[in-house]
Amino acid sequence: MTNQNSFLDELALKWKEEDDKFFLDSPYSNDYVEMEISETKKHAWPIDEHEIAESHNLVTIFESHFRNSKHAGFVPYFDMIDEMFNDKTFPPPELDLGTIIVFEDIQLTDVLSGVEGNFGNKGCVISKKLLSLLRQHNIGQFQTYSLKVRHRNNLLSNYVYLHFHNYADKYVDFSKSRFYIQKGSDLDVENRTVITVTSLSEIEKIEDNQNSQLERVDWKNLVSIHPKELFLSKNDLDLFKFEDLSTTDFFMSVRLAKEIDKENITGFDLKKTTKLKMLYS
Repeated sequence: MTNQNSFLDELALKWKEEDDKFFLDSPYSNDYVEMEISETKKHAWPIDEHEIAESHNLVTIFESHFRNSKHAGFVPYFDMIDEMFNDKTFPPPELDLGTIIVFEDIQLTDVLSGVEGNFGNKGCVISKKLLSLLRQHNIGQFQTYSLKVRHRNNLLSNYVYLHFHNYADKYVDFSKSRFYIQKGSDLDVENRTVITVTSLSEIEKIEDNQNSQLERVDWKNLVSIHPKELFLSKNDLDLFKFEDLSTTDFFMSVRLAKEIDKENITGFDLKKTTKLKMLYS
């Protein structure tokens, strides 16, 4: 009998190969790289647990700044966190995020991923060494929050949680960029059609027109539109993502990537990308 986990691993690798091929019909970028948190051999991410109850002021700050009429009685700690962190605002900088526990079999790196499940895709736990480097570059609006890291019975204070907002949407030149319509699951690479659009509103219109004709349960034929190759007008962004376009990728300027490499920063992978370029004319 085929091992289920092995089968799923093989399926995931096959999809990744097909997905990569879809983007490799255009040249690599000379301006940007993709940033991915490094995978570990045994775990999906380095963080085993998040002991938010060890925060000394989470409840106080929530009660003072965030509780409103929609909150009845006790609010779970992680629901408090969800209320505080979003795409536009920052909790008070004095907020303490308790303690995270890193798996003992993992070596500590400068990036320990986000505090999984609690903060969405808006930041990550980083060393103060990396923070010092990022402060010298354009990562948009940001705030850091204190936390402790427990690893192999050692309690460390040289990490922070970095929460930042830096979006490149306003720099997208739609006249040069390409997108694709994805029909059904993102895993179905063959059900992709490359298109050009003139604006974000056109993307929304296409999606609404096609999906409004479907039955509610007909998810196999639902369509979504994603970037295939984006061209940005000249900018000075160094670490960023997109707010309204349908992609969760993080990108980094080559100038920052060179500094990252020079300083031997660890914990994430920098990959060549065809998905994003800068316009110079």
